[in-house]
Amino acid sequence: MKGLAHNEHEPLLVKKSFWLLVLGSLLVACAVVVLVVGVAEYGTWMRTSGRLTITDEGAFVTYEHPALPLPQTVKLPSSNSTWKDGDNLPIRFKFDNPTVVEAYSSSIVLGVILAITGALCTLTGAWLTNEEKKDKRRRESVKNNGIEVEAEIINIFPDYALTKRGREKRCRLDCVYFPNGEKPQEESGRPDMWLFTSAPFANPGGKIRGTVPVYVMPDEPDCYYVDLERLHIEEIVQEEEAPSGI
Repeated sequence: MKGLAHNEHEPLLVKKSFWLLVLGSLLVACAVVVLVVGVAEYGTWMRTSGRLTITDEGAFVTYEHPALPLPQTVKLPSSNSTWKDGDNLPIRFKFDNPTVVEAYSSSIVLGVILAITGALCTLTGAWLTNEEKKDKRRRESVKNNGIEVEAEIINIFPDYALTKRGREKRCRLDCVYFPNGEKPQEESGRPDMWLFTSAPFANPGGKIRGTVPVYVMPDEPDCYYVDLERLHIEEIVQEEEAPSGI
């Protein structure tokens, strides 16, 4: 049956969508800053590549550029352990002072990566927000147009998708309702019983005996939601722990 998400599962979706939207917005903002800086750099820096020389005194690069009359050999302000002697190294230098040189990595590429990642986070957050709103509208439709029945709890089981480190922090309920009472299915035209499964909720620490209200569409019993906020617990049977080995 396709029960509708409800109660403790909803805040998880809301929190995820909210933080994804926040993260996406921050990444897009960072991408804009990086792209603006990268575009501005084109007016003050020249780009080329040069031959790398590694010595005990540091890393030097020898490079040429059509705008310079002679080749330049300049010590780099920093070095990288991945550089090897003789490598062809992308660099950038000040046009008005060719001795100001540094290894170059395009900030525009970084800006594009940040923008794409931010856009994906924002779209995912917006999709989760929209799904939560659609679920809420479906629940309201079932509550307003369906019927309310009191279903008997017949089973409680862990929700392994939300279980962490082997601890059963979330569980679900199986419950049943008999729509026909004592009438056979042939007379009512309905199945002899409706089975429902709840959304995840906090593990009570044992088997539950009791009932829970369920809103259900009578002509489409697969469309329902279990109202855990009105769960009526008659008894919680503690499970016996298995004896520990010696």
